[in-house]
Amino acid sequence: MGPARGAIAVTRDATVFVLLDNGGGNVNLYRHALGWDTGTPAPGASTAWADTLRLAGDTTLDALWGASATLAYGHYDAGWSSQGWGLGLTSHRPVIARTITGAVQAAYWRQDSVDWSFLWTEDDTVTEQVFLDDGTVSWAEALHDLAVGPPDTANPNGRPHLVVLRESTPGGSIRWLTRDGVSTWTEQTIANAANTGAEWCATLPSALGETCDADYHELIPLGVV
Repeated sequence: MGPARGAIAVTRDATVFVLLDNGGGNVNLYRHALGWDTGTPAPGASTAWADTLRLAGDTTLDALWGASATLAYGHYDAGWSSQGWGLGLTSHRPVIARTITGAVQAAYWRQDSVDWSFLWTEDDTVTEQVFLDDGTVSWAEALHDLAVGPPDTANPNGRPHLVVLRESTPGGSIRWLTRDGVSTWTEQTIANAANTGAEWCATLPSALGETCDADYHELIPLGVV
C-alpha cells in the first residue's frame, strides 16, 4: 500500500487529533488539548499504515487504517469503535467523507494486474467503479479527494464530488466527477495537469534577451470541499 502516512483533524472545541504510524507496527490517535497525550491505539491496526482522518461531527472523527489484509474503518467518540472494510490492501490512498445522514463514503484507487481502477463506496455496501485507467498511474500520481453535498434523488445520503488526477490523457488532467445515478458519473476537465506546450531547454538562459522555459509546471489535486 505504499509508505505509512498520517492525518490530522481539528474538532470544534479546538482539540487537535493526529493519526500516525507509531513505528511499532500499529497506528495511534494522538490528542492535543493542553498538551499531547500518549496516544490511543487504533483497534486491529497491524500494518503501520494510517491514511485518512476526517471530522464526523463537532467532536467526533472518522478514520481508515491498515488492519491485516483489509482496511479498518473507525469512528472515534471519546473512544474507538471500528469495523473491517473489504477494500483490501491493494486499495491505494482511500479518502473518506461523512454524509449529512450519517453514511460514510470513500474513494480510492485499486491496482489489478496492469490496470488501475478508481472506485467509490458508501458504507462499504455499495461500491462502483468510477473509471478504469490504462495502467499509467504511479503511486505518486494516485491523488484525489472526496466531498459530499446534499442528498438528491440519485444520492439519498448525499451526492459525492471527486477531484482526481487522471493520467490517461496526454500530460494528464485534473478531473471533477459527480454521481448522477447507479454507476453513472459526470466527468469534466478542470485543467490540464502539465504544461505540454512549453519550450524546453537544458540550461538557464545565459545572455541578455535569451528566453526559454527552463522548467515546467504540473498541477496536482489537493482537495475538494
